This record gives sequence, C-alpha cells and structure tokens, in this order.
Amino acid sequence: MIDPQIYHLAPTSWPSAAATQIMAAVAQTCQARGTCSVMLTGGRSAAQLYEAWAGLPEFCQLHNVHFYFGDERCVPPDHPESNFGLAMRTLFKHGVPPACKVIRMAAEQADREAAAAAYEAQLPDKLDVLLLSVGEDGHIASLFPHSAALLETRRGVVPVLTVC
Repeated sequence: MIDPQIYHLAPTSWPSAAATQIMAAVAQTCQARGTCSVMLTGGRSAAQLYEAWAGLPEFCQLHNVHFYFGDERCVPPDHPESNFGLAMRTLFKHGVPPACKVIRMAAEQADREAAAAAYEAQLPDKLDVLLLSVGEDGHIASLFPHSAALLETRRGVVPVLTVC
C-alpha cells in the first residue's frame, strides 16, 4: 500500500498539471512492469482532464496500457451521458494509442447483474492508476450516499439501478 499524493492546483491549471502527473505515473509503471492498468472516471472534470492528457505529446506513444472505467451509466456507448463515450470523444479523440486496450462495461444491457459480473471478470487484480471524481451530491463512481451498493463486500462491480 502506498500513501496517496495530494496536490493543490489552481482552477485554471489543474487539468494540464494533473494530466502531466498521471502521464508520469503511467510511464513509470510501464517502464517498471511493462504494462499499466488505469481506471478512468467520468463527469465534467474528467472531460477537462482527458482533453489535457490527450494533448500531451507522450500520450500517443503509450504502449501496453489497459484502460477501464470506474463507473458507467446505463446507456449505449454512443450516448452523450456515457462515460465510455466521454473518454472516446476526449481522451481517445485521435484514437487509442497502439498496443493499448480500452475495456468497457456493457452497461446498456438489460441484464445489469450479468453485465456487472462480466465486467468484473475482466478487471485486473490490482489497478495501477485510479482516477476518481466527486459529483455535486457527493457520489463517487456511481456510489451515492446511503446507497445499498456501499454495503457490498464481496463483489467488485455492482449495478446501481436507481441511477439508470
């Protein structure tokens, strides 16, 4: 277990500063282990971050990075509210870097329990980089205050049906 690093950044400069820090962590992990797993977040802040990250010259040179999603809305991947769609429009607007993978949850499926189980089976045992953002109502990764999903102790992925 490592201690988290906390940065205090100005509102105008945080996207580029955060993108640079994330890029450095991904590059360092890839150099040390040959691969890196990154869990992406969603929301308005994520869009700003992803635009800045995609603009870094080193981004298109990434190799062996697997991108996952910490949450996804129950919509098709091309829907404006999809976090996968957000990443494709911003972070991967010029395409997914070579030898990298984007693994999405098929949250638009009618059987959300099955979709959650299938996605959980694709997740690595350990994530190298975890990006989280907090919604205005205090939710993180579709885990809303007082939600029954917060009580889950065995599964790594659960559908949050009240959000769909």
